[in-house]
Amino acid sequence: MAYSRGSVNFAAGAAEPERLSGGFLSAGAFEQLGIRPTLGRTFRASKDRPGAETVIVIGHDLWRNRVGSSPSVLGRTVVANGVMPERFGFPKDEQLWLPITIDPSLSQRGQGPWYQALGRPEDCLSLELADGEGADPFRMSGKRITRGVTMRANLRGVAAFAAVVAATLAPATATPVAAQEDALLRRAREVAALSRPDPAGFDTLFGPAFLAANPLSSMATGFVQFYRDYGSVTRVDLVERTGPAAAHFNFITERGFSVSVRLSIEPEPPARLLGLQVGRPVRLAPDFAALVEGLRALPGTVSFRAARLEGSETTVVAELNPDTALAIGSEFKLYVLGTLLEEVQRGRRSWSDVLRLEEGAKSLPSGALHQWPTGSAVTLETLATLMISQSDNTATDQLLRSLGRERVERHQAAMGHASPARNVPFASTREFFVLKNDTALGSRYLAANVRGRRTILAESSAASPRPLSDRRNPARIAEIEWFASAADLVRAWRWLRDNTSAGPAAVGRAILAVNPGPEPDSRTWPFQAFKGGAEPGVLSLSFLLGSTDGNWYVVAATWNNPTAPVEQATLYGLVARAIQLLRP
Repeated sequence: MAYSRGSVNFAAGAAEPERLSGGFLSAGAFEQLGIRPTLGRTFRASKDRPGAETVIVIGHDLWRNRVGSSPSVLGRTVVANGVMPERFGFPKDEQLWLPITIDPSLSQRGQGPWYQALGRPEDCLSLELADGEGADPFRMSGKRITRGVTMRANLRGVAAFAAVVAATLAPATATPVAAQEDALLRRAREVAALSRPDPAGFDTLFGPAFLAANPLSSMATGFVQFYRDYGSVTRVDLVERTGPAAAHFNFITERGFSVSVRLSIEPEPPARLLGLQVGRPVRLAPDFAALVEGLRALPGTVSFRAARLEGSETTVVAELNPDTALAIGSEFKLYVLGTLLEEVQRGRRSWSDVLRLEEGAKSLPSGALHQWPTGSAVTLETLATLMISQSDNTATDQLLRSLGRERVERHQAAMGHASPARNVPFASTREFFVLKNDTALGSRYLAANVRGRRTILAESSAASPRPLSDRRNPARIAEIEWFASAADLVRAWRWLRDNTSAGPAAVGRAILAVNPGPEPDSRTWPFQAFKGGAEPGVLSLSFLLGSTDGNWYVVAATWNNPTAPVEQATLYGLVARAIQLLRP
C-alpha cells in the first residue's frame, strides 16, 4: 500500500471550510491495515484511477464533532464513503482520507512524486523466509522491502489531492526547448496569478486529466486560502528544468514567503497544465540573524540550534536559548532508538529478533500498530522503523517494554542529554495519555518522588487512555512531557550519526532516513533524516543533514507556549529557511 499526507479543505454543511491534515491512500489500504469502517465502506479499487469521482472516508472524531454523528453523512456533497472506528488515525493523526489517483501513462519511472509504502509478508511466507537474505517478498521501483518495514518508494503517477496539490511529469516531446521554456514560464505566471480573492480560468489553464481529478471548487478554495495566508505572488523564479516539459519554480509572495512549485505541461500547444505540486511556504530571512529574531518574536519560548558536525567537534552556526529544556513531544523516541542501537552494537540484540505484540503496549495514534492483533509477531527492525518513520506510539511502547525503562533513562546521558533526570521516570506514550487526561492522577504523579511516580505509572497501565485531541489547549506541557534542549537534540543526533556508520548498527541510519521530513531535497542533502513531536502548545522539529560536499549538519528547534496552541506552519517555515541558509 502507498500513502502520503497533505492539507485538505473540509466543510460540513454550510460551515466555513477549515484546513485539515488528510491521508492519501492507495485502494485496499484499509484492508491491508486490517481496519473496517463502523459505517459505510472504504475505497473501491476503481477510485484510485484517473477520472474517478472524488470520495472521502472520515474518522470517528470528525464524524462526531463536525457532522453530529449522523449516518446520513454518507453520500452527501462530499461523497463520504464511510466512517472509521474511534481512535483510528493513519498515517499520523489524520481523520480524513482520499484515494491516491495514479495514472502510469503520464509519468516515466523515477519522475513521479514520493510516497511512502507499507507492506506485510504474504501469509504463506514464514517469518524466517521473509527475514532471510534470499527472500525478496516485495519490490517497488527497484527498492527492497523486507520484514514488513516501511520504505519510501517512488511511485509513478499523480497524487490527486482535493485542493491544489497534484503532480505528474509530461513525456518526452519534440517541441523546441526554447518554446517549452516560454510556455512553462507563462503557465507558471498564470498559476501565480491565481493567488487572489477570486481565482478563475481553471478550465483553460489545466488539462482535462487534471480537472477530472481535482474539482474546480476545491482548487478555487485552495488558492483563496493560499492568498489569505501568504498574499499574492510578486515574483516567479525558475529554479531548474526537471524534464522536457516540466520545471521547478520558486514563488515569492507579498508577505515574505518563498514557495516551491513544480509543474508540468502538455508537450504540444496549448500546453495546458498536467501536474502541479505546491510545497510548504518558507518564511524568507536574509540571514541567520534575522531568522533568530523571527524565532525570538514567537509567543512562548523557543530553543534553537543549527550546527555543523566537524570531526569530533560541533560548530554552532546559529542558536537561541540552546540550553533551555522544553517539552519535545515524540522527539523522545530518538533516545529509545539510541538505546536499541547500543544493544545491537554490543551483540545483545539483533534486528531480526522477534517480539510478540503485548496488549499492555497498545497505545493511541499516531501510528496504526495498536490495531494489530495482540500476539502478532514483529521484529525489532519493524518496530524501530515504525517508531521513527510514522512516530508509531505502540511500536515505541513495545520497544520501551522490551528494553526496559531504566535502560533508556541511563542511555540519555550517553547520547549527550545534559539533564536526563528530567525524564525520570521515562514514561511510555500510553502512560502519557493517561496522566494528561486524568487531572487527579496527574497531580498525584507530580507530587510524588521518583519511586512514587514509578508506582503510579505501573498502576496507570490498567487505565484506558483517551486521545489528546479531546483537548484544544495546552495541558501541563511544562510538567508532564519529555524534555530536552536544542543543544541536547543536536548531541543526540551526533551520537546517532557517529554510531550508525558501520556494523550491525548501520541499519539504524537507514531507519532514520525513511522519514526525510516534509520536503526532502536530495540534490542538496543526499542524506536527510527528520523527527518531530507535537501536542497542543508544543512543537519540536529536528533534522540530520548530510550534504553533497561531505559535511554534516543538525538543525533542532522546539517551541513551547503554555497558554495557546502554536502555529505549526510558522515554525516549519523558519526551520526550512534555516536549512536553506546552511546549503553548501
